Amino acid sequence: MRKQCPKCGGTHVQLSMERSKHGCFWFIMFGMWFILWRIVKYCIGFIVLICFDWYMALIAKLLHRGYVWRCKGWFSGREQLYYCHTCGYNFRQ
Repeated sequence: MRKQCPKCGGTHVQLSMERSKHGCFWFIMFGMWFILWRIVKYCIGFIVLICFDWYMALIAKLLHRGYVWRCKGWFSGREQLYYCHTCGYNFRQ
């Protein structure tokens, strides 16, 4: 299924992996908190991987089913930015 623009309903939509760039002042004010949050986030994701995902993946394997890893959401923190070529609207999903 193709992505549709929520504004005009057009299907000529392009995915753009755009990252926000911050300067030195941002890093001095918020950088240490950001790094600390990243460490906590990865620790939580690793705990989910150890305590839940391996167990559920083993059960799914024994039942001959596929499994979607839950810890994947903790490690991939990128937002997807879409651009509609019909109306020029940018939206995130």
